[in-house]
Amino acid sequence: MRLSVKTIVSCTLVLAFLAAGAMANDLAFEEREPDGFRGIAWGAPVYEVEGLEFSKEGTAALRELYTRTNKQAAAQVTVYSRPDDQLKIGEATVTRIYYYFYKDLFYGATAYFAGKDNYNKLLAACRKKFGEPA
Repeated sequence: MRLSVKTIVSCTLVLAFLAAGAMANDLAFEEREPDGFRGIAWGAPVYEVEGLEFSKEGTAALRELYTRTNKQAAAQVTVYSRPDDQLKIGEATVTRIYYYFYKDLFYGATAYFAGKDNYNKLLAACRKKFGEPA
């Protein structure tokens, strides 16, 4: 299955919106900022993360996006998945999660989901963890 750039951008924007919920907290920004995702610390080398599987499809789609927005970084991004990943975030069911590495260092992730019900559940999970969006 080929991912369209529109799908990748849409999912990334939804996750960015959900992460913005952290802004509602009274803590200093540095104290609210997540230190990673699903046990993977930001900046962790890919070779230190167990259970990753290279995603040729995901890498091709991300490189296509980067070619349009940041040509210099395009060749240096790779995408992985975890075949044994729990495909739940809070009560939401996600269809897949991609883990992004730049120069083999972890910098982000995208969770894909379908339907308004899962959107609302994902939003509720983010609000519970990070507070109301500001």
